[in-house]
Amino acid sequence: MSAIVPAKLYKYRDTGTNSESIFTKQELYFANPMEFNDPFDCGFHILCQGEHNQRVIAASAFKTARTVHPEWSLEQAHEAAEQAGAVITTDHLGKVTSIFKSKLSSDTNQRAGILSLAERCDDILMWSHYADCHKGICVEFRTDGDSSMFSGAKPVVYSDDYPHLDLRDIVESKKTRAAAAWMLTKSSQWSYEKEWRVLDFEVGPGVHTFPANSLSSVILGCRIPDVEREKVLKWTESFSHPVAVLQAKQSASQFRLEMETVR
Repeated sequence: MSAIVPAKLYKYRDTGTNSESIFTKQELYFANPMEFNDPFDCGFHILCQGEHNQRVIAASAFKTARTVHPEWSLEQAHEAAEQAGAVITTDHLGKVTSIFKSKLSSDTNQRAGILSLAERCDDILMWSHYADCHKGICVEFRTDGDSSMFSGAKPVVYSDDYPHLDLRDIVESKKTRAAAAWMLTKSSQWSYEKEWRVLDFEVGPGVHTFPANSLSSVILGCRIPDVEREKVLKWTESFSHPVAVLQAKQSASQFRLEMETVR
């Protein structure tokens, strides 16, 4: 069952040039997994054991045999492929797993553009890690509307193990590849982020333009310097659609943030 996308999703940012582009050019950056700060992110393990996976390996070996030995009959090629499949899954499992893993990574991970968003705007750690130690901002996006890129966001699952992908499913099922479950799985140690992701395999990594009416508000960090505060306010004033502005404040009695409306 598909998860219901929250009505609002958030992007924690500093107040640099790339953040200015959100307001002046309606641009957001979709990163490639290789750029992530977590080297385990988008990792996966491929299961190549079992008779059904041996047949997949044999089918691949058959294509290779037909190319390398065009003089062979179909029967000879099939026999050689079956033997190769049995030997590979018995004696060279690690190597063949590495080959298929590299191929899947090339076909998906290296082509993907990923926009990371957060479910909450008041997480102290997120402000510390991604919004310049509370000196930055948190931008709020509406997810409703068919034209909104945010409506297709998917929740990240947190786990202690890599996603285990069956070789046959990866090779034979477009649905399995399209779901890209491994690109929506992170270590349990990141669970506090409550992350949602927008995946793009067509345009891929780089700058993407978002619908202007998706940007609904911006929250100023509790430590934002006055000069940066004024700069962000000017960004919102020049934006093509109304943008609400809030100010994060430290609670006087609890380890939490409170939001006050600026305008």
